[in-house]
Order: sequence, then structure tokens, then C-alpha cells
Amino acid sequence: MTVVNSILQLYLLITDLIAKRDRQRLRQKPHLRANPNYHQHQIDALNRLVHQSDKTCHAQLRVNRHTFMTLCHLLTENGLEAFRNVTVVEKVAIFLWILSHHTKNRRTIFVAGCSLC
Repeated sequence: MTVVNSILQLYLLITDLIAKRDRQRLRQKPHLRANPNYHQHQIDALNRLVHQSDKTCHAQLRVNRHTFMTLCHLLTENGLEAFRNVTVVEKVAIFLWILSHHTKNRRTIFVAGCSLC
């Protein structure tokens, strides 16, 4: 009888621990963002950079808007493809930003998002 009692207590302890863990997971913030279009701010910033004025585009990327769009078109025709989260225009803008500001890739991911905003 003591063995059955011990097994029952162990079972209740394990189910209580699992329930506590599940309650803690429910209280945590979700890992995925609630907005399904969470890259929209990057696209908006890129549109402001490229389409706002030649002065802004030249200050950040060292090329005017026409040259930038021509370069994007040429690269797309020659096989550059968009990934799931990064468009061809973003790739070219990041590449030109790295060259024009002489920065490292690690810093560029953070700074390009901030400077383009």
C-alpha cells in the first residue's frame, strides 16, 4: 500500500510541476510578433530613402535614385533574387550603404534599420 501511495504522490507532483510550467509559458510574451507584416517599417523606411529625394538617396547611398533603380533592375535581370524577408531593393541598399559608409556587416544590420528610418 505504501508503494501505491508513493507512486500516486509522485504522479501528483509531476502533474503539478507540468501545470505550473504551462501557466508560466502562458504568462510569457509570445515569441512571434502580433503584426503579421512586421517588416513594413523597413519597407517604409526604404521607400522614404529611395523615393523621397535625390539628396537623401545620395547622402545615404552615394547614388541618385535613377542610378539606384537601374542597378536594382540590372541585378534582378542577372539573377539576384529576393529572399523571404529581404527584397532585392533592400539588398542593394544595404550593400551600397556598407560601401558608402565603410562599415562592417555586424554594425550595418543595426544601423541601417535606424538610419533608414
